[in-house]
This record gives sequence, C-alpha cells and structure tokens, in this order.
Amino acid sequence: MMALLAAALLQLPLVAHAQTQGTASEFREAGNRIENLRVAEQGGTVYLRLSMRDALEAVPASFSVAEPARIAFDFPMTSNGLNRTHEDVRQGDLRSVNIIQAGDRTRLVLNVARVMPYTTRIEGRDLVIELASRVGDGKVETPMTAAMATFTISKQEASP
Repeated sequence: MMALLAAALLQLPLVAHAQTQGTASEFREAGNRIENLRVAEQGGTVYLRLSMRDALEAVPASFSVAEPARIAFDFPMTSNGLNRTHEDVRQGDLRSVNIIQAGDRTRLVLNVARVMPYTTRIEGRDLVIELASRVGDGKVETPMTAAMATFTISKQEASP
C-alpha cells in the first residue's frame, strides 16, 4: 500500500506539469497575439504599427520611465507571436523595441533616446503608436501643438 502511495505522489509533479502545459497551449489558442511589428519614420515622427490576431477592444495600458527613457505597453491575455524578443530600430528617437511575454501577458517596451509624448490609436487589427517629433528650436511637436500653431484668436471689440 505504501509503495502504491509513493508511486502516486511521484506522479503528481508530472500531472501538474502536463496541466500547466495544457493551460499555456490553450492560452495561445484562446488569447490574442502580436503577429507583426512595423516601424516607419515620416517627417521626423516615428510610427509603430503592431498587427494583432484579433482587434483590440481598447488601447492597452501604458506608462513611461525617465531614466533610462522608456515607454511600456501592457497587453493582457496576449502572446508574442513575433518569434523574437528584441529588435534594433534606430529610427528617430526610437532605439530598440523589446517584446517580453510572461504568463498570459506581453509587455512591449520602447527604448527611446529621451522622454517624449506619444499617442496611440486602434486601426482595425492594428495598434498605431506615434512618437512625437522634435522641431528645430528644441520644442516637441505633437499633433495638438501643430494644430495650435496654426490656430489664432482674434480679439473682438465690444459693440457700442
């Protein structure tokens, strides 16, 4: 009887491992997946386009760090389908990109030359990240500051 109990206890780690593997496999099939990453620079602005297997319901949570300068995006229930975890970019102020999967989530980390504003938007199955460009006098230009530069307010005189 003790031998049977000992044999059963020795099998528990294998069963737990098989259940974990099954869960990870099921996650890869059921969760979303980053399938492609493209980077382009246009007019001093760097654009990243992440193609997902399924369209995102909302822009992922993000945060930035000043030293070293980084911008991170968290994708819950998402796997890294790129078959790589690092990509050197060296376009504009974007130096490289890390794509790290841990369990059921993936974090995209943009390693940048400086802290900068950014915008995100969803276009179909793609997440587009726009890193603001720097203008000649050292100011940062974003879509909002560009619009404000062309917007003028005229002072109206009160009528008698």
